[in-house]
This record gives sequence, C-alpha cells and structure tokens, in this order.
Amino acid sequence: MTSGSESVPGSIGEVGLAIVAVNEELRHPGTDEVLDPLYRGLDGVISVNEEGGGPLGEVEAHLLEAVEHLTTAHAALHTAAEGLTAYVCEVGVDRDHGRRLYFQDIPTFEARPDTSQQSRFFGRVFRDASPWKRNGEPAPYSGRSMGGTFMGDIRAVWESVDTELTAISDSRSLRLDLSFLLPKFERPVRYESLSQFIQDQLAALRAKRLAELRRLGREVFGPVLKDQKIEPGVLSVPPYFQQGDNGDPDKWMARVGCMNACFRMVFGGISGWRPDELMVGNAIINTANRPHEHTINRKSTDAHYMQVFHTERFRETFPGQTTTRIITGADLATIASYASAIRQKRPNAQVYCIAKVGTETDDLDNPDKAHAVVLTGADADYVYCHDPAPFIGTGKANRRMLKSTFAQRWAVGYNTALLVVHIPAPGEA
Repeated sequence: MTSGSESVPGSIGEVGLAIVAVNEELRHPGTDEVLDPLYRGLDGVISVNEEGGGPLGEVEAHLLEAVEHLTTAHAALHTAAEGLTAYVCEVGVDRDHGRRLYFQDIPTFEARPDTSQQSRFFGRVFRDASPWKRNGEPAPYSGRSMGGTFMGDIRAVWESVDTELTAISDSRSLRLDLSFLLPKFERPVRYESLSQFIQDQLAALRAKRLAELRRLGREVFGPVLKDQKIEPGVLSVPPYFQQGDNGDPDKWMARVGCMNACFRMVFGGISGWRPDELMVGNAIINTANRPHEHTINRKSTDAHYMQVFHTERFRETFPGQTTTRIITGADLATIASYASAIRQKRPNAQVYCIAKVGTETDDLDNPDKAHAVVLTGADADYVYCHDPAPFIGTGKANRRMLKSTFAQRWAVGYNTALLVVHIPAPGEA
C-alpha cells in the first residue's frame, strides 16, 4: 500500500459519481450518515490534488470511513458504495478489503473440492439430469412447470410467431421451427444454407417478436409489477459468482455462462461449495445431445440445470428435501407468495429464484439474447438481483434495477422464473 507524501493518482470522478448517486437517494433513511463521510473523503482528495501532493494515508482514512458508512446504509445506496469502493481501490487500498466491506452481507464459502472431485460429481449429476434420452427423445423434468399471471400474453406472442413462421416455411417447403429465431450463435447450422430472402424474413420476425415483448413489458407487465414487492428475507441470498470466474472474460464460457453462474450461486448456497465454472460448463456440454445443444433449446437448458437438484447423487451428497419449479409468465407477487408460504411452514427453508431476462449489451446482431440473474428482492422502485455479467457496472451482487427496466428485460425472457427450494435434513445447517 502506498503511503507517505505521494500524490493521489487518477481523477476524483469515482467519488463524484458516488456523491451524485447518494444525493439522488435523499428520501431514504441513513443519508445524513452517508453524506458527511463522503464529503470529507472528497475534500481530502481535492486538497491533495490542489496542493500537488500530501499524505495519502489521511485521504485513505476518510475514504475508508465513507465506505464503512455506505455498507450500513439502505440497499438503494449500493451503487454509490461500489463507485466509492472502486475509487478507493484506485488510490491504493487493497481490493479484497474493499470487496469485503461492500459484500459483507453476502455469504461466502471457501469450501472448494479439488477439480477432479468436482469433475466427477458434476459429470455424474449432469449426465443423470440430461433432458435427452439416448434415443434423442426428451426426458421428463421432475420438477413442476407452470404458467404464471402473464402466461396468456406470452402464449399469444408464441402463437402469432408460430403462425408467421409456418407461413414462411410453407412458402418454400421448408421445415423451420423456433430455433431459427434464436440469436446468431445459437441457431441450427442449417440456418446458413437458407436463402438471403428467407433469412431477411426471419430477421424481421425476430425484430417484431422482440418489439412486442418489450411493449408488453412496458405497457402491460410493468404497471402490474410496479405495486409488487419481495421484502428482504423472503428470498434467500446466495453467494455471488460471476461469468468468467475461472478464466479469461473474453472466452466463450464467460460470454454465455450466465446460467452457469446463477446455477453455481444457488448450488453454492445449498451445498456450501464454491463450484468451479469450467467443471460445471464442461459437464453440461458433454452431456448435451450434441455440441452446444444446451444453448439451442433454452427450455431444455433450464430443465437440465434444475434437474440436477432431483438426481440421486445430489440428494445423497446434500441430504434434505429439494424441489424446483419453472414458471413462465411469472410476476413478483407470485414469487413472493410462494417463497413466504414455504418459509412460514419451514422457517429453515432456503428459497432461491433465477429470472431469465433479455440482454442489455449493445449486440446489434443479437438484441434478444438471453441472460440470467438471481433475484434477491424488490421494493417500491427497484428490483434487486445478483447479476453475473462480466462487465464493470452491470455485473455485481445485489444490483438494483429500475422496475420499468426490469419489466421490459424480463418480458424478453418470457417472464421466466426458476425456483429452487431446499429444506435441510435434521441436524444440517
């Protein structure tokens, strides 16, 4: 750690942004306790920069004090906390220390079986959980699949798309299905052999479907979600893992491994393990019907991950009662009601919820690309989630998202909610 009379490197932009974020939340309790140390930290940085040098230790103390106050403030101040923590790290404070301050309420687990043990375990459970039988026919999902509040609206979109897709198919005696409307990297190989005219028709249909889903999220689903909440403690908060945890963020696993990361969060919360990203990724790829099949059929992908919790090997290794359900067209009230009912009957139950949403990256070729997050709560204005995205500013624990934004992104994912309930066996934690 730098000390003495060295000047502070970089700009004060991070602290400035943090203060702006705090000022936007003046209606929340705890703001006074946050603003004072923030301003003291900012004043210290300004004085050092104006004088061209000074004791970094004093500035560092102000900033650390501000971070400590932020971590005890209202959840709506997390954005400011992360902005300030990033700047503290920039001026020389140990990064791990900053992360411990900011994520102090997020469970962390250091238990990490060696890779050979994880490889054997995940290879076995994903093989047993595979949604494809050896003859290529789909295997039954042991959990419960159901339609939620918005299922009627989602089904109407599907039926409309299916009608237009059939018209395109019949016009050229083609056999097209919904997989031809998936993002570029998920489509069947046969897509490339289609004429440019047919590809243009499919692209137009994709854009039309995306626009309709976003409209539903904005005009139909959003107003309903606006008055719905998931109070703190209703959903279990798992440890936070991110895409690219085990390698270069530019690699394929980091780019498409959002569901991998969400599965690892839920699995980690139940098991106490720190699952290896590559071991999980390799296991699901190797047990798919063909290479990358798990990205071609999203419904099968979801069921494949969820089915792991129903395998005999999982139940032997982690005793207790574990159930799952996949809800399409879900709303926040249904999730909150279900989780609350479980907790009232079994106070020691763990209830996790993964939400499938649309991407927010500037991918012009794949604007309807799927993403996954783990929900942690929702208040009057925001939805909170563990977002595993490997990008600065979006990938973070307990990220807050405006309900209006979440409603449109969730609609692109058909308002899909994947619920996992684990009731520990007697004597277990």
